[in-house]
Amino acid sequence: LAAFLASPLGQRLLAAEVVEREWRFNLRMPAREAVPDAPETSEIIVQGSVDLCFLENGKWVLVDYKTDRADDEQALLERYRPQLALYAKALERITGREVAESDVCLVSAGKTLRLWAGREGRGSVAPPAPPQEAGRFFRAFAARGGRIFVFCRAAESGGVSSRGRGFLFCVCGAG
Repeated sequence: LAAFLASPLGQRLLAAEVVEREWRFNLRMPAREAVPDAPETSEIIVQGSVDLCFLENGKWVLVDYKTDRADDEQALLERYRPQLALYAKALERITGREVAESDVCLVSAGKTLRLWAGREGRGSVAPPAPPQEAGRFFRAFAARGGRIFVFCRAAESGGVSSRGRGFLFCVCGAG
């Protein structure tokens, strides 16, 4: 923690106007924003917890802590890009303020990596190439009036995961 606070990002955090930690959120959104082949009219509720965000010059800086070992830092960043793009979207919609950048803090390595800065570097919310069976399942379930919740954390067990790319989809009943 001391090393992080002494880092350039940590110094910016200490000087921030507003700091939020473990900020839980719920956001209702069109399912297609998270799953490209979801039915057009279906919606999801995204539930997540922002590890850390702070306001700097009126815009959010989003920081996510990861305990993964980073043999390939670029692959690790790409694995978490959809999750953090979704968190940024939620933060912007809920607060009405832009997310200017996103950083990943590798706890075990004591290192922080810039994921993106500016909207053009953010990338897609949707994980790359979601499994076809998940898309068919979502369409059929939504057609029967089902509700689909997306928990933004590493897929651990159960549910339909997007190939372990940071999401656990949990289907929570019809109607």
